[in-house]
Amino acid sequence: MLGCYQARFENIRRSAQDDADAQPATCKFRRLYGGEIISGLNCYVVSYDIMDQKRLQRVHKTMKGFGESIHYSVFRCDLTPKGRVELIAALTELIKHDEDRVMIIDLGPVDGRARDRIEFLGVRPAESEHRALII
Repeated sequence: MLGCYQARFENIRRSAQDDADAQPATCKFRRLYGGEIISGLNCYVVSYDIMDQKRLQRVHKTMKGFGESIHYSVFRCDLTPKGRVELIAALTELIKHDEDRVMIIDLGPVDGRARDRIEFLGVRPAESEHRALII
């Protein structure tokens, strides 16, 4: 069964690499243009449980390129559909499928109620003030 997943994501990864002229797929922070959030981004919560320390560090470093850390081993990512494919392909290559696990939760469009769907009890993580402009 592991081979099926690897073959599937290898095909996805190849098709993502073939599309070199596409806009950047990952959005580390909300992309703003003219004060509006660009549509087409979905908010994802990604949580992972990695058994090996070296793999854990590699996964954490990879995740920092896709989103913001909100807890240890939990990230919030605003991604295009292509960004989601790239995230899955990158994590598929890093994890050991018979030992590790990654959970990806789609909270829907960023310009919808995605932010309202995340609740915290106790101390909230600091809100990032970073903003990027795509021209």
